Amino acid sequence: MATDPYLKVGYFNRQRFNDYLSIGVGISLPIYGKERLKSQIAQKEILASKSDELDYRAILKRDISIEYAKLKEAYKIYKILTNESLPKLKHIFELSQASIQNGGDMVSYINLLSQKSRLEAGIVSIRLRYIENKLRLNALIGEI
Repeated sequence: MATDPYLKVGYFNRQRFNDYLSIGVGISLPIYGKERLKSQIAQKEILASKSDELDYRAILKRDISIEYAKLKEAYKIYKILTNESLPKLKHIFELSQASIQNGGDMVSYINLLSQKSRLEAGIVSIRLRYIENKLRLNALIGEI
């Protein structure tokens, strides 16, 4: 408990009493209501800070889950395009080349070329999307 003692000294000269001296001794005491209020304000700020931290962690966890799901989706699409669609299209493309050599339709061959180029562009695009998602995920995790 913090106390501050003090001493008051006064000199008076009045007509009724010629000269006299007044001495007072006192102790100042703190008002604990204000200190309690300051303590409560500090505790409130600590709780608000903890709440903000929990909110940030929840948002970060959610963002990591979303980016990871996008990463998995891009990888699945890439696998489907490279392991299923592209080999089938290459086989059809080879059959079409054989048909052209035997006097087949050139328009269907050009359409196949167009489909093949769109598929290859899609593979490049999905690779790019995969890399972007991986970079975002690494940034969220703190690996960048």
